[in-house]
Parts: sequence; structure tokens; C-alpha cells
Amino acid sequence: MLDTDLQSSLSILVVDDMKFSCVYVKKVLTLEGFKDIRIANTVSDALAAIAERPCDVLLADWVMPEMDGLQLTAKVRELDQANHHYTGIILLTAKEGVGPLYQAFDGGVDDYLTKPPNNKEMAARTYATGRLSRQHNALLARLQHQQQQLEGVCTIDPTTQLDNERGFTRRVDALLQRTEARGGVVGVCLVKLQGADAIREKHGDSTFDEVLHSVARRMRRSVRPDDPVARIGLDEFVLAIPFDDEAEAASRSLQKLERMLNVKPVKSRSGFINLHIQLGYCHAHWREGQVSTPQLLSCCRQRLGQVHEKVEAFVPQPLADQLA
Repeated sequence: MLDTDLQSSLSILVVDDMKFSCVYVKKVLTLEGFKDIRIANTVSDALAAIAERPCDVLLADWVMPEMDGLQLTAKVRELDQANHHYTGIILLTAKEGVGPLYQAFDGGVDDYLTKPPNNKEMAARTYATGRLSRQHNALLARLQHQQQQLEGVCTIDPTTQLDNERGFTRRVDALLQRTEARGGVVGVCLVKLQGADAIREKHGDSTFDEVLHSVARRMRRSVRPDDPVARIGLDEFVLAIPFDDEAEAASRSLQKLERMLNVKPVKSRSGFINLHIQLGYCHAHWREGQVSTPQLLSCCRQRLGQVHEKVEAFVPQPLADQLA
């Protein structure tokens, strides 16, 4: 027995350049108990309908003038991937033989019906495809939820093995609390890679990962072993350094920034990659009271590009003045 509640709730989209065929398929499925049925007579209309509201089952003609069923399948799979959704796809065609069958399944189609289809068979296959689509989407939703939970507790950037923003915030908040209790200064330096997207587009993800690893190593070497260093975005790195007083923060922090400004090219599988970076620096003094890591990062972002090679001319200011 079919689950009538599931059957009536399945969202179905019928695509055929022949209006009569769309109307016929919709009538057959309606008589068999399906309720939510939309039709589209062009591929453009079909893609717009899916973008507006994803469907559980797509029944499409193989041969259409604008784009054939396999090309439509590829487009729908792209939408599915972007929307974390899975659409069950059935192709209807007058093509016969094993060859087209293999071609359809190889192209990502879930099921295949030869025209003219038997009404009962079409209804049964539509139901079965919709049921699998619902199960698939339930699994996708569960995986996405679990991934969000993992991201909520994960403190490590998987590419560089540095802290991520969550891990960095946790460690720097502890430094700030200790500084507030015992005195001292916490300096934070934000390093932004310029042209990161261009590097990825020109050289590929593997080479870009090599660049990230190189920047991570250089930053780690420029500070003490226990100082927090993190990657907090596609093209953003950050480090934090505790000091005893402002004078030390002003001198030692900015010496490290000066070394970071003189970045040598990265040797990669694609050759030498020249790096261009922007730096932003802020610090929190114990006399300023409670200061949060997000405040310091916001200050650093506001000051990106204001730290230049003549860093000895930089004069530390209270965080309130730095944010002004």
C-alpha cells in the first residue's frame, strides 16, 4: 500500500515542450492521488520554478529544443548542490534499447520511462522516486545539522592546523582576563592576503593551500610557541602577543610586523608565488578594563593598511582611541 500522506505531499514538476504532454501527465498523476504538481514548457521556466521552490520529483522529456533532459539534469544537480537538496529525476523518452538507458543513468537520472508510459507504472515510479528523494533529503538535513554542531565545537582550521576564529577567541579571551588581573598588554596583528581569489583561480586549490601553509609557518615562527596564531577566514590570519608593558608591545610587536612585511615569494608546485599583504594592529592595556577579542579584531580590520614598513613611527594608543 502506498503512503497516501506522503503521496499527496510530494512536490512534482513536469517539464515538456509539448503542452499537451504536460497536461496529460499532470492529469494522470492527479487521478492517481498526487496533489502538488507544477508544469513547465521550457527548461528556463523549469529552472526558475526549481529555484523558487525545489521539487521532490522532476519528470522531464529527454528531447526538447532549448536543452535536452540530460543537460537539464546536470543543471538541476548544480542547483541541488548549491541548495543542499536532492531532486529525484525521471526522464520520459521514445528512445528504446539499453544504450539510452545506460546514458540516462550515467548522466545522473534516477529513473527512466519509455513513451508512451503505462499510467500505473508512471505513478508507481513517481512515488518510489519521491520516497527516495525525501529519504535522501532527510539524510542531507541530518548531515548538515551534525556539521553545524561540529563547527560549533571545532577550534582548529583544517587546512593550516592553526586555531580557527573560535579557538583564537577562546585563547585570547583567557589572555585578556589574565592581563586585566595581573597587568600588561595584549597586542593583536591581523594579516590579510591580497589577491587570494586570483591565486586560487590562476593556480588552483592545491597551490593556494601551499600558500596558506607557508604563511602559517612564517607566522608561527615569528612568535613564541605559546602565542595564539590563527586563520580566521579565507585570506585572513591573526596572531596575539602578551607583553609586560606598552613600550615592549610597541617595539617587539612592530618588529614582528616589520618582518611580516618583508615576505619572500612562496615556492609551490606552480612556481614562485609573490605575496601581497595588509596588516592591522591593535592592543589592549590592562588599565582599559574589560576588552573582548571581537573588539580587538574589529579594531585591526579598521586599521588594515595603516601599518607600513616604517613601523617604528607607530605610537600605541588606548583601544578606544584606536577604534575611533
